[in-house]
Amino acid sequence: SIEAEMSQENILPVVRAIIKELKSLSRSLISERELLRAHAYLWGGLSRVMDDMNWIAGQFGERELLKLPLIDPDDLSDIFQRVTRRGIYSVARQLFKPCNANLLVITKNPSRRLKAELKRLLRF
Repeated sequence: SIEAEMSQENILPVVRAIIKELKSLSRSLISERELLRAHAYLWGGLSRVMDDMNWIAGQFGERELLKLPLIDPDDLSDIFQRVTRRGIYSVARQLFKPCNANLLVITKNPSRRLKAELKRLLRF
């Protein structure tokens, strides 16, 4: 899921930019540099929240609720390192299709033009 907060006049440019990036992921491999940047970004954020006991408890609770296997925090680095450019491309090709697209926009009094354009954009 992708979440973004913006003013109403920026909704269309932001949605267009997100769709452009998703299309790109499903049409070509990301660069090795981009993969390394993503690893660093995700691992950095994860290392910060792993010190938060409420976050850890929430993760264990969610995994138990969804009947997913528990993951030892020490194994997370290995899991991240196994993510490859080809793996991202393969998953993107399966997921980023119009039939899988959902959009939630919360705004006051959206115009007909905005509604129509958002519907059109979801037919990528």
